[in-house]
Amino acid sequence: MKNFHKEINLDNLGNVYSQADRLARKGIISTNRARRLKSRNAAVLNKTQVTAVEGK
Repeated sequence: MKNFHKEINLDNLGNVYSQADRLARKGIISTNRARRLKSRNAAVLNKTQVTAVEGK
């Protein structure tokens, strides 16, 4: 069950990541803000992947 929740979280982070890119391209948010959002989410994404691997 835990792995199931982790997968959902990874998907959500991926969506936020691409959404930041999309908004920056449209000019809705600044590229700097998109970069900040992405780096914050990438850090969380990496942590989740590491814990997912350790959990196995």
